[in-house]
Amino acid sequence: MLKYRLTDINGRLTDLKNPIQVSFSSSVGAPADSLRAVFAVAGAIPEIVSIEVLSGTERVFFGYIDTQCDETSVSGKILTVEARSLAAVLLDNEACPATYCMATMSFLMDRHFREYGFEEYIGQDKAVNGELIIAKGMSEWGVLQQYCKAVRAGIPRIGSDGVIDISGSPLDEEVMVSRAQCISEKHRLSRKELISQLRVRTYSDGGYDMMYESGLASRTKTVRRRYVNAFDSMISPAEEAGELLRKADGCYESVVLVCDGCILCTPGAKLRIENDRHTYKVTEIGYLLNADGEKTTLQLAMWEGKQE
Repeated sequence: MLKYRLTDINGRLTDLKNPIQVSFSSSVGAPADSLRAVFAVAGAIPEIVSIEVLSGTERVFFGYIDTQCDETSVSGKILTVEARSLAAVLLDNEACPATYCMATMSFLMDRHFREYGFEEYIGQDKAVNGELIIAKGMSEWGVLQQYCKAVRAGIPRIGSDGVIDISGSPLDEEVMVSRAQCISEKHRLSRKELISQLRVRTYSDGGYDMMYESGLASRTKTVRRRYVNAFDSMISPAEEAGELLRKADGCYESVVLVCDGCILCTPGAKLRIENDRHTYKVTEIGYLLNADGEKTTLQLAMWEGKQE
């Protein structure tokens, strides 16, 4: 049973164990997770600042409240809160425009992230080779993304403990789902996601003279050509093209698994289904608790396109 801990504007903690309804979503493609929870309450309700979700003693979600609403009717009073995880702090704040030379992660922590409460990071403290330009209107999350791209670090993640992870290390997390938990399983092939050929421009006054092709698109007889300007990219044309093709290939084959109960794993984790020879990667999680009980919907991709 999940426990929900609310902190009000005066720092007072309130633990609630039996919500009326909860929806939770988390995705590899979205920096911040989102949570909406509805509780039956009584008495005066102070302004809520944050919500923490615990499974036993393990924190599975922490975020600051975006919206709070209370409603009173003949049935009683209900409180609805909506929150996003800690990455939302960097998404919601605009960075001060600047140009840095040879910027490192420790430098950016001091200039950009520490003032929002982020004290630690995991990963190498590499220096950008050249300038890192913070344009007007860029979010603090955009600064973090741009730095990671410039130094070829991993896709940034922020855990519920507030630690920024730029290590790029694969998650050491594996989930096993039993057949008894599975309500439905849908297998999907999306040819429209594939890119068969990338033609890349590497010089400002040049043409699209470099060509990269997808073996998967070729095997599936899919033709979708794209053109990419890479002459002003912080990474090499080969890396830029490879990243785009891998992302497109990864969206081709997917599984939607609807399960009974609560399965709150981390997007990017490895998942296996009982009596299934494939290994999957969790790309998106949707959890719903209502009067009918708990249900989790998992979007899965093939694990690096390989069978194990």
